[in-house]
Amino acid sequence: MTDTDSADRRERVRRRLRADHAATLDRVWRAADAVTAEWASPPADRAAVVDPLERRLGEDTRQELLGLLSTAVEALGETLPADPVPAPPYLVVTSLGPVLRATLSEWRLVVELRVFAVDRDGDRATYRRGDDTLRVRLQ
Repeated sequence: MTDTDSADRRERVRRRLRADHAATLDRVWRAADAVTAEWASPPADRAAVVDPLERRLGEDTRQELLGLLSTAVEALGETLPADPVPAPPYLVVTSLGPVLRATLSEWRLVVELRVFAVDRDGDRATYRRGDDTLRVRLQ
């Protein structure tokens, strides 16, 4: 697959996810807003980001994220080899936000919903609310 083909496929997936799953994406963005609102100051601890985000997302939104993964796979003309579950390897909540993964026939699809960012100052890192990036990678 050429770089142009890969970029076209990634953009096709992003457009489809934004069109078909706007409400789910909005719930993820709002969950991140709620987590950030609880911070007295920017945390340096990963758990201070991941644990509250997982709670805010809840089971319903995690299930909806699996639908988002299925749509992404479909947009590539592929099918999932198994029914995904709201747990690794299909769904992981990281310190930057939810990550969805699927191993397909020719590549691995990774969809990242980046809701947090890390600011580094020497050895110190702190988290802040990110810019709601929907990142699609084909590896």
